Amino acid sequence: MTQRLSYREFKDELLLSIAISANGETNKFINPEEVALRIQDRYSSTWVMSAAADLTEMGYLTGTTFLSGGGSYALLGAGLERAEEVAGEKATDLYELIDEANATPLADEHGNILTNENDNSLLVQIDPWEAEPPQVIQIDHLSPDFKSLDRALRDQIEILRGDNSLLAEGAEAGQRLAELEAGRILIKADQADGNLVKRVVIPALRYLLEKATDEVTKTGIRRIIDLVMGLFN
Repeated sequence: MTQRLSYREFKDELLLSIAISANGETNKFINPEEVALRIQDRYSSTWVMSAAADLTEMGYLTGTTFLSGGGSYALLGAGLERAEEVAGEKATDLYELIDEANATPLADEHGNILTNENDNSLLVQIDPWEAEPPQVIQIDHLSPDFKSLDRALRDQIEILRGDNSLLAEGAEAGQRLAELEAGRILIKADQADGNLVKRVVIPALRYLLEKATDEVTKTGIRRIIDLVMGLFN
């Protein structure tokens, strides 16, 4: 059962929700009534605009309440700092929450959501501060380079899944392996967004390169990085 928030707690939750919706930017205006919907705990809907006005008086927000309802508010620097503190008090990080909010499920060219072997949706986290436009590339599956990349990904995933020292790293290692699998699925389509492929597999490969202890494995990972950058740049 969700807990009932005090008004003071609600103000913190609203400020945190605004910061997440604004991607931590101080020039993006948000309607408090819309972002309040992400708050899971119970509160009075009559609090929303009152809290926005109070947060403005406290120097955390700037903006206007509309006579017709709702309003348009943006974070100030002090508000961003307070949102960081609120996230910290929840034993999390504001920017991790922003990344989670911007995570989107991967889909194939038919719009089907991609899953791993455990039937969990594969997500890609897109940094809103480093967003790149789509770079659609037609894929020739018969070309030597794409055959090499597909084969290298397949072989490396198999090797890494049998690496007990890597698996001992815990959940992140599993996540990175799933991202490699997602990358392999993406390049099996007739076309792919090159920027998306790089966002999915390059951070995973760099993580795995850092964790690898075997030189043969490291060489194989570096080769995949070279193939991906060569094909999708």
